[in-house]
Amino acid sequence: MLIYEQYEREEFSSYIYNIYHVLRSQEQWAQNPYVNCLKNVYRNAKLLSKSFFTRRRRIRSTVSEPMSIPQSAGVDCCEYPPDETDNG
Repeated sequence: MLIYEQYEREEFSSYIYNIYHVLRSQEQWAQNPYVNCLKNVYRNAKLLSKSFFTRRRRIRSTVSEPMSIPQSAGVDCCEYPPDETDNG
């Protein structure tokens, strides 16, 4: 799982770097800002947003998995195990 997390971090940083690089190189898009700059920035921002959403959904499902213990398993979330020193 650590390898997968590093891969996603690289994806996030590549989208951010691409947006930064396009905005910084004004001489490349000065002739036609819409086609050469805005479309590229919009595409990278959309992909970055999609990656964040996917990451959030994966974290949410990972966190909620251990909390969803079926009641048929005989485990009550509010019961504590009996104390060994308790005689009653």
